[in-house]
Amino acid sequence: MTGAPAPRRPLRSRNSGWARRLSALAVQRGYKANQISRASVGFAAMGFLLYTLSQFCPRNLQILWLILASVSIQMRLICNLIDGMVAVEGGQGEKDGAFWNEAPDRLSDHLLLTGAGIAAGNPGLGALAAALAIATAYC
Repeated sequence: MTGAPAPRRPLRSRNSGWARRLSALAVQRGYKANQISRASVGFAAMGFLLYTLSQFCPRNLQILWLILASVSIQMRLICNLIDGMVAVEGGQGEKDGAFWNEAPDRLSDHLLLTGAGIAAGNPGLGALAAALAIATAYC
């Protein structure tokens, strides 16, 4: 018996024109879903770094670093959207795709939430938020 793919959670963003164009461009350029998933961790790491740097800068730079951290969060979310579209709609899924769909998301959650805690002056709270987000993903 061949297994049909599990039904996907409906997302309006997946049906948006910009997302469809971006995923089609990624497929056209030969990007694999796993590569895009790994790129999402790069954006999360950038966000973590920007959050952390914001604590050691003058106020005007702190605001800039926090704005750039928020941009890195959005870039990470775009990668998360596009990797699934490339894998499923673009037919570029790989054998280890399930791992690369989940592991970067959990690592990104950890980096961004811990970084937000550092930026807020409470790294323990950020680490707790990260642990709860990861636990929630598996409950």
